[in-house]
Amino acid sequence: MSKIEVTLIHGYKLGERTLKNAFIRPYSAADLMDAEEESEKLIATTNAEGEIEHKLVLSPALYGRNIFRRQVVGIDDLSGPFTIDELTENLHLEDFVLLQQKTEELDEASIAKSTTKAVTAKGKS
Repeated sequence: MSKIEVTLIHGYKLGERTLKNAFIRPYSAADLMDAEEESEKLIATTNAEGEIEHKLVLSPALYGRNIFRRQVVGIDDLSGPFTIDELTENLHLEDFVLLQQKTEELDEASIAKSTTKAVTAKGKS
């Protein structure tokens, strides 16, 4: 799986250190499944009979964040995955947004490449 380097504008703050080179990669099927499981919340609802029922629901916001955090595989000599708290507390907003944009670009390129391969393969006998 390919990963790319992203130079941070402000850097990841770790004590007195400022780390500047983040490494990201496309998400995998395992990332999707793990993020989905991690993003479920147990809620209480009332059924038609007025009884309380508990069910698991997926939080789309958490799901997106949990995929993203898995895509940040390292920052300088630190290895990921990072927690969302680690990323939001130690990164400047501009760097956080930069990493989100770069992972989205990487995902779009990866999906386009996979689609092209599938279409090309279908055309072969």
